[in-house]
Amino acid sequence: MAVQPLRKEESRNPRTIEEARTLVKHVESLFMPWNVDALADGFTEWDGAWEDAETGAPMKGFGVEVWILRDGKIAVWEAAFNVGRADQTPSVADALR
Repeated sequence: MAVQPLRKEESRNPRTIEEARTLVKHVESLFMPWNVDALADGFTEWDGAWEDAETGAPMKGFGVEVWILRDGKIAVWEAAFNVGRADQTPSVADALR
């Protein structure tokens, strides 16, 4: 008689730093070759919004992202993002305004 687990752990949140690193590496690997379908499959259902700059100027940014996972998928993607014009080199003081 074989013993069966009470429940399967098919998808769950990472429980160790190594599992978290593996998940991040996997997501990073989807950005090149720009696998949009696989990236979208990694998210739970939620809405996002983006507003383009009114001037049409080229923009760039940097920041930090925090993922909250549920059942092995991204449930919340929080970000702090600083932006500036791509055709200018702002100072650190400009970026912190």
